[in-house]
Amino acid sequence: MGVQHHPALDELVPLSAFEPLRVASHTDMTAAVKFSLEKLATASKRPLVLHTLPPPPTSSSSPEPAPSTSAVQISSKQVETAVDAIPKLVSILEIIKREFPSCSGTGGGGGAAKPNDLLPPLHQYTRLTTFETALDFQHLPSTESQAEDQDLEAVRQELVQLEWLSGRAGKAKRPRKRHSPCMLVVLSREPLSALTKSPHYTYQKPISRSKKRPRSVLREEATAPEAVPLTSTPLPGQGATQRGQQRLPDPSQAGAAPRPTKSAAKDSAGKAVPEATAVAGGEEEETTSKKKKPNRRRTRRKSRQQTETAGEGTTAEGGQAVEPSENRMDISA
Repeated sequence: MGVQHHPALDELVPLSAFEPLRVASHTDMTAAVKFSLEKLATASKRPLVLHTLPPPPTSSSSPEPAPSTSAVQISSKQVETAVDAIPKLVSILEIIKREFPSCSGTGGGGGAAKPNDLLPPLHQYTRLTTFETALDFQHLPSTESQAEDQDLEAVRQELVQLEWLSGRAGKAKRPRKRHSPCMLVVLSREPLSALTKSPHYTYQKPISRSKKRPRSVLREEATAPEAVPLTSTPLPGQGATQRGQQRLPDPSQAGAAPRPTKSAAKDSAGKAVPEATAVAGGEEEETTSKKKKPNRRRTRRKSRQQTETAGEGTTAEGGQAVEPSENRMDISA
């Protein structure tokens, strides 16, 4: 994460001063995010450039003076490594944009950082291109065997092009062309006119900050009961009542007469009628009052009195007792 960077980066980024951050497949994401937040929070306001270009060449690796073209400065292996690191660059970019408003501490540029509440959102400039287009990169062979394969591939490409131009080539035969994607992202606290006017960069406006909702509110929403659907047709089990819950009214019976209750269960003459209780599904069933169990002693006394009165003579019309037929005298005799 030093200040030195690959010379090709100066050709891709038309800025005089910026903070480069090289992302590789082995880059520690925590350290990269911390470094980026510190650089963006400094008072220098230098933009941060995220890239996957290879490290700058050293004196030992290039003893001979390198040509001015960037095609010789980057090898095929370095390009493959840069392409593999693009997904990690995107992950680090999203974390920086999310954590930047809440970053703290002072930067390494000697200036004091602004308070967190006063930090403006970030402006993003993205460049999507290929090494072949932007840097005139060519896949050069490194060994003799690869050189022979390269020659055969070049001959095959020429034959396919001739067949394609003449109209004899089918859908399966097309010229092969390799593209190695290259991605650069510039983050800045202020808009950059040089990148805004450039046709190679796309601009993304700062994202408005959203207040984080407290966890207590999220828990209440997660445990809240589900809303009752407003439908005219009753759902299965909608009419049944449970203990501690009120029965919901049926919208289809809005104009129907109210059902009788215990206090209003009387007929037109004012006499009490058997009580009626509502059951599930709108049906009613009559429940009679509980009958008292008869007392056995009272029933025995009544039965004895009835038998005694039945054995005695019955009274005539004059109030005189009439004897039974067995005790009467036979007058005819």
